[in-house]
Amino acid sequence: MVDYEKKANMEFMEQRQSMEKNMVSMAREVEKLRAELASMDGRHWGAGMTCFLYCPLQNLSSFSR
Repeated sequence: MVDYEKKANMEFMEQRQSMEKNMVSMAREVEKLRAELASMDGRHWGAGMTCFLYCPLQNLSSFSR
């Protein structure tokens, strides 16, 4: 049973690391797109969306009210 739990924990950690890498990659892409938009229309996007990228579940819950 202990070996099973160790294997499950290792798989969980690998999955978590993969998801974190994907999230960082998506955040970089969003920043590139945001910079492109800002250069097109002259507006600068605020830093408020950065928190949304790193805390999506917390911020989504506030929209459901």
